[in-house]
Parts: sequence; C-alpha cells; structure tokens
Amino acid sequence: MKVLKFGGTSVANAENIKKVSKIVSDETSEHVAVVVSALGGVTDLLLQALELASIKDISYEKTLEKIEDRHITTTKELFPIQEQSAILSHIKSSLNELETLIQ
Repeated sequence: MKVLKFGGTSVANAENIKKVSKIVSDETSEHVAVVVSALGGVTDLLLQALELASIKDISYEKTLEKIEDRHITTTKELFPIQEQSAILSHIKSSLNELETLIQ
C-alpha cells in the first residue's frame, strides 16, 4: 500500500488543491491511501477559536467566520456552480455543529 499525505500548505488554497488532485489522479499504484490535512492555517484558527471560547471571549465567532469564509471561497474556486450547493450545505452544517460544541 502507498500512502500519500498532504499537509496544510499543500491544501492551503484552490490552486494547491488542484495540484494535489493531479498528483493523486496520476498515481498508478493499485492500493493508495490519501491523507489530507486541514486547509493551511485552519488548524491554528480552530485552536484560536477554542482558546477564546474557553475564556468566554465571544470573538471566537469571528474566528469561526474566517474558517467558514476560507472553506466557502475554496469551494467556489474548485467546483462548478451546479455542484456547490450540496458542498456548501455540508460545510455550513459542519461549522454549525462545531459552533454548538464550542458554545
């Protein structure tokens, strides 16, 4: 088995994600596992939101908005408009769940 692991910088933006997609699609090994980190910088934003929420600083909401904006922007750059609705719905649902957990 071959494992392809891509860190945050590799998936920091739509352009880099397209490069990763090309690498994965060009892979000829029969058994491949692909591991992808969060978008570049998102892990730090998640930790920041958790830290702010832990001290009851509601500015964590702004940090969650940054995370949402990154994912929405990236989705709109990567997918045709007719495919975006389901993806954006999933993103918003996941982030709503995250916000509920943080609260």
